[in-house]
Amino acid sequence: MRSHLAPLLAILAAWFLAPGPSALAAPAQQGPAAATVAAKPFLWRIEKGPMKGYLYGTIHLPDARALNLPGEVEEAFKASGSFFAEIETTPKAEQEVQRAALLPAASRLDQLVGPETWARIEARLAGAGLPPMYSAGMARMRPWALGATLPMLKYLPEMSAGKPPLDKMLFQRAAKDGKTTGGLETPAEQIAAFEVFTQAEHIRILKDSLDELDRYEGEGRDLMEETLSAWLSGDEPRLLALMDAGFGSDPELRERAAAALLWRRNLRIASRIEDRMQADTETFFAVGALHMPDAPAQDAIAPGGRSPSKEDAVAPQPSSSTFEVTPGESAPKLGLVTLLRQRGYTVNRIR
Repeated sequence: MRSHLAPLLAILAAWFLAPGPSALAAPAQQGPAAATVAAKPFLWRIEKGPMKGYLYGTIHLPDARALNLPGEVEEAFKASGSFFAEIETTPKAEQEVQRAALLPAASRLDQLVGPETWARIEARLAGAGLPPMYSAGMARMRPWALGATLPMLKYLPEMSAGKPPLDKMLFQRAAKDGKTTGGLETPAEQIAAFEVFTQAEHIRILKDSLDELDRYEGEGRDLMEETLSAWLSGDEPRLLALMDAGFGSDPELRERAAAALLWRRNLRIASRIEDRMQADTETFFAVGALHMPDAPAQDAIAPGGRSPSKEDAVAPQPSSSTFEVTPGESAPKLGLVTLLRQRGYTVNRIR
């Protein structure tokens, strides 16, 4: 879930988790590759009649390598008169996220998960060099919020010191430049995706996240570094594989999580993009990169029930979809690129 919650987590770090910059060590540069520019940015040109704009697949991290925009992205951003992120990063929106991430006053997460699991969480905080006061704050969080936070612990000092992730940085720049700004979803809509899970299922997914982190460390790997590397290189299949691993070990839960957090939201986001396209100005849309590609071929259902081909994933096809599904209805496992093409948009990746 971490990849889909990251826009919310950046808000949590700044408004809820952080005890203040004075309590933390100064943010460090992210290694010798801090000046790296994405070799293959997830940037598409979208057009339909007089409406023109850009679709940028982002990663929700404050890493210097993510904030260093490639030239193509910088030019597209400057040329656009309007900017829309997944959600607004205004104080009002951030406060809404803060409230939603908290357990009821009478509940504590350390009591819900039990002493053994909580000890594992505290060990991770200590291993990341975070002060003990973070433990008290995290004990107030809902399981989904903490589960997505754990892989990003190394970034909390930077975010609490005010360093924005990529999406928020772009939103702030757009507002400063006088562009029209907004969100494609509300915080409430994003958070509502988690209502498909019971509390017991949320706790199970949290424990799965701890197991996954332990496995990566045992193999000498860094989960967030691999995610960033896949994004910088423009590697869509690798990003999807990392996403799938982040949904836990239970196949049924994984299917429901992907449907709620990715495929159903893609329908809504595509509809909102179409609503916000304008004829008199170019529009820049910044959405997490995982929303761009379709599901891997083995999970997709091609027309007529045949095995899907590469052409099925990218070719514009007639669609009767209204970009909405009724409760209980399955959403097509399609990314924003395909969904917009189905609506008659020309969508070409800028190389």
